[in-house]
Amino acid sequence: MGYVIWLVLLGIVVSIAYSLLRRWYVSLALSVACAIATLLFFLTVMSDLVPSGLGSGDYVSMIYSPIYLAEGTHLETLFFSIFVHANLMHIAFNVIGFVMFGMMLEEKVGGPRALAVFLIGAVGGELVFSLFYWDQPIYLVGASGGIMAMVGAFARLYPYEKVSVLGLFIFMRNAPAWAMALAFVSIDIVLALITTNVEISGFVGQVAFLAHVGGLLTGFAIAPLLSKVKVQERVEEIDVEAVKRVIPDEKESAGVVRSISGEREREVVDAWLARIERLARCPTCKGTMTLHGTRLKCKKGHIVRISK
Repeated sequence: MGYVIWLVLLGIVVSIAYSLLRRWYVSLALSVACAIATLLFFLTVMSDLVPSGLGSGDYVSMIYSPIYLAEGTHLETLFFSIFVHANLMHIAFNVIGFVMFGMMLEEKVGGPRALAVFLIGAVGGELVFSLFYWDQPIYLVGASGGIMAMVGAFARLYPYEKVSVLGLFIFMRNAPAWAMALAFVSIDIVLALITTNVEISGFVGQVAFLAHVGGLLTGFAIAPLLSKVKVQERVEEIDVEAVKRVIPDEKESAGVVRSISGEREREVVDAWLARIERLARCPTCKGTMTLHGTRLKCKKGHIVRISK
């Protein structure tokens, strides 16, 4: 791999690692990683078109084609192509997808598990796409398959959760999550049947609606695994005063207490514990805190237990 690829990888890893360490939304970090990868991709493509440019050819390692899988070459593109986008409109729509659907899943299951769904689902979408275009020199880029995996996982875990979607082809208000997923997969199948080839950054490729379908189905399939991963102890009875001590914002602390009190569904409890961890500040040193079971601990060793 050329040095541009290493820069792309560094941008992706640093963005995600920073969000995990700071307890920020991984979904937003993925948006940043996509922006970095796309910018470097276009800079590399433009430089290769100019004789005096970089001439690295690294763009070959950033776009995926089923022919690579058939030949067993450039397999790193299964990963890098997830973060590269065809144009500004493409990345803008996927950033909206991260905000609408990525954060929605992340609030429920936490950042690390939402990240796992995204990556596995994105690759799953590429593999499904490859089944239909095996050994064909067409190209695939973008995070849409991973975002659709988040939609599929959410619909599987919380089928009756009310959601609202405003998009190019879908307008839904307070609809159950299962209906949202069904609408997406139905529209993508129809569009896959009627769309034709388009040019993407100098390459002729198919709009990958089948990758969307594959991603959503992958997310739907792996969703039950999320509920089998033990992350924190269950909170049987929340200590309201403890939560107020570690979350300085009164409105935020009141909302958390109201939402988690009396909750017995494991995935929901875990998601709210992850939110408490992101918001928590040590009452003594004001530093960030890490959740260990139902205890919050800062870097200086101060501990606050949030359950009675």
